[in-house]
Amino acid sequence: MAEFIIEAIWIFLLATGILFVALEYKTRLAPSVLYFGITIMLLCGFAAVDIWIIPRSSNKYHLYWFEIQHMLGSFIMPMLLLYVLVLLKAIHKRLIQAFFFISALFALSFFTPMMLRQRADGVVVGTVWYLTFLVPYVVLTIALVHAFMIKHWAASSQEQRRAMKFHVVGFAFLSFCGLVDIFMLFDFIPRSPVYGFTIVGILGFGVINSAMFLEHFAFVVKDYKNTYHKLESAYRDLDEANALKEIGMSSAMIAHEIKNYMFVIGGHAQLLQRSNELSDIDRKKVTSIETAVETLTAFSRDVLDLARSRVVHDKHVLDLEQLIRKCAAKYESLPSNFFEITAAESPMLIHGNWGRLEQVFTNIFNNAIEANCTHISIRLMQRHGMLLVSIHDNGDGCTPEQASSLFTAFYTTKKGKKGTGLGLSIVRAIIQSHGGHISAYGKNSKEKTGLGLMLNLTFPILTENGEQAQNDCDIAIIKTEIEYLPQVLQVLHNVRIQPRILESVSEATKTLVQGRTRVLASATVAPQLLETGMRCSWHALVSDPVHGIRVIPSEPDSAPELFSEEYVLTRMQT
Repeated sequence: MAEFIIEAIWIFLLATGILFVALEYKTRLAPSVLYFGITIMLLCGFAAVDIWIIPRSSNKYHLYWFEIQHMLGSFIMPMLLLYVLVLLKAIHKRLIQAFFFISALFALSFFTPMMLRQRADGVVVGTVWYLTFLVPYVVLTIALVHAFMIKHWAASSQEQRRAMKFHVVGFAFLSFCGLVDIFMLFDFIPRSPVYGFTIVGILGFGVINSAMFLEHFAFVVKDYKNTYHKLESAYRDLDEANALKEIGMSSAMIAHEIKNYMFVIGGHAQLLQRSNELSDIDRKKVTSIETAVETLTAFSRDVLDLARSRVVHDKHVLDLEQLIRKCAAKYESLPSNFFEITAAESPMLIHGNWGRLEQVFTNIFNNAIEANCTHISIRLMQRHGMLLVSIHDNGDGCTPEQASSLFTAFYTTKKGKKGTGLGLSIVRAIIQSHGGHISAYGKNSKEKTGLGLMLNLTFPILTENGEQAQNDCDIAIIKTEIEYLPQVLQVLHNVRIQPRILESVSEATKTLVQGRTRVLASATVAPQLLETGMRCSWHALVSDPVHGIRVIPSEPDSAPELFSEEYVLTRMQT
């Protein structure tokens, strides 16, 4: 019965190894799957000698088959090391090459009398060379595998740690069985009448880690499936973007032609106005024509500006603060305290086009004035490779729902007031052409007006070699129970932060660096970090239907604040 079970397990493992190799060869899913499949096949080859060949061969061929067996076994060590390093994403090419070279030397040595010999009674035993060189080599390999797993434990994902636990159990079982076999090979303990203990260890190791790899393979397939769906969605978006591009180009051409014809119509309308033969009724009609021509001309000009704003030429180094102050100075008729500008600690230098950026701030200021604001506050700052321009006004403002649509082309809150809905679309296009982002945050509830609007403009600081500076802030998100997660990620993206996404508090306690990582979590999950005793700066997110996403920092007696680019740069990166 025991022989039948061992043979069945051997067949299962061999089939599993072949399956892994075939799947990786056909799909190219993950190299670790291929290397694990090869390792399993080598282990099965080593075990096959004891299970299938030795019991069916005469004594005089035992030494020959043991040599074949150990030749295959020599390459198990580097393959074990290779697939574990690939699994941990910590490849050391020179180390792997050295181990394969040493294994090749061992494989050749087994065809000499150095390593194994056969006694007069037909029993194969190891030599002093076997004990002196091969055993330490095996021990060194197992030790290195465990050393790498310990080294990468803290930085590993939850799935990698689970795989490591399987390996520790498998290697412990294999090592114990191999040690027993070495004792038997040198007659320190009585020999097994059926199979060597190494075979049991190999089969046990194979079963334990095959189960782990099947789970890992399912995870890889799921991950690739999710990636495929994302690519599919991206291709659809790309097709839509190409279609919109064609529409945009066509619209620009049409707008250009409309502008030309409106010039002709407007010119004839002005000539008619000078005629003394027009009645008062006809003169009103001509005035209506002139008004319509002006409106349509302005609309076509906006469409052309939107099309041209995607690409900006003639960029030079300029001081953003100086540009904003000059734009504000144009409004001479406004009270002297209408604009309140808080300067940055150092010059706000970017590589841009003065005229286009002047158009951005003029448009923003005009919109605020048209919204009946009496004060505009502008805060400038530099933080972690980013320039931030935060503009607050106290005008009519908009609701959070309206704020999310402000930059959509042809969307306007000025219906009936000659608004085309292209002004802020042009603003966003110009900012994006400078590598920046703009976000709007409404301060109004659905029932109230007059609380104003906040706009956050972010630009990357350029380094001396012309590259964009990186934001190295360590921020993690525990996504459990977080509403509006895409909006949270968008805010972090706007300040060039790539956060770590964690599933739970338990994963955070295992992977985060205490005292350094800033953690975003829902209001119910954030306090759980305190219960774990973990030292970190946490920020609790709250969904507010009136004011969008609010955040409560971990500092005592802190009031809820609007979660925005300004909050991230000032409160989470100090």
